[in-house]
Amino acid sequence: MGNGIKIEPGGLYTLEQAAEYLQVHYTTMRRWAKQEIIPAFKVGDRFWRIYGRDLLALNKIGESEEE
Repeated sequence: MGNGIKIEPGGLYTLEQAAEYLQVHYTTMRRWAKQEIIPAFKVGDRFWRIYGRDLLALNKIGESEEE
């Protein structure tokens, strides 16, 4: 995982960026956000965001499951 994208723990990322980083489809990320499977939150009525620290944690979980 990671796909060469630099994620900073204190950064704030869109679901599109998160999907690219985790190598999943954007629709999957949006569904996970709506179902509260991932710790994303809405900014206003339309825009989802996720913290870099949460993306890094999700990436570690994914890497440990691949082993």
